[in-house]
Amino acid sequence: HENLAERGNHLKEECEAAASGVAVVRTKFIDDATEYAELLMKHMHWEESDLFRRAERLAHETVEVAEVAANDPVFGVTPDGAFQSLLNRLREAVDERS
Repeated sequence: HENLAERGNHLKEECEAAASGVAVVRTKFIDDATEYAELLMKHMHWEESDLFRRAERLAHETVEVAEVAANDPVFGVTPDGAFQSLLNRLREAVDERS
């Protein structure tokens, strides 16, 4: 996303410059616009063909909350109060769905 945003901002600046009357090299502008469109299409294709499919599978998986909490890489086995509160709310939500 960083590269895409950077290229998009660059193209936006070129558009704004051209709109304000600044001379813009036509071939460079067309090349930049084409490159951005191709990059965007490639990124969207990856999201649709890979990322969204994996996210959909994950959305339907059952996760054992206690197991996730026990293996949490940030909070470890003894989570602090804020995380414990979140964990309790997650457990309650899972129990309500069961």
